[in-house]
Amino acid sequence: MKKNEVEIRGIYVVKVSGQLVRVRIDRESPYGGWDGTNLSTRRSVRIKSAARLRRRATPQRPVGEAAGAVLMPPSGGNPQNGEGARTPDATQSRSTNESELREVAQISQLSEIALL
Repeated sequence: MKKNEVEIRGIYVVKVSGQLVRVRIDRESPYGGWDGTNLSTRRSVRIKSAARLRRRATPQRPVGEAAGAVLMPPSGGNPQNGEGARTPDATQSRSTNESELREVAQISQLSEIALL
């Protein structure tokens, strides 16, 4: 983008720490560039040049994904063939719950020891 295309209070897609995120431009910086707010983390961001601004953000276009990308189910399967995502059986969920309970018990024991 170019400097003259940037609007205060506008929301833009900006590359911050290697990731594309939505940033609201709050004001012009007295040192050049703009001060903005990262909308995903609510942290302030300093934008030194318009080169970091990729485009104006639109609600229809996801920021981190390519436009027109096909999303697949998380556990595999092809939705066109009628295959759905796999669901864990009862033994898998039971073993997970047991291990989580053991971990919580160990943490509580350690905290009790630390209090003594």
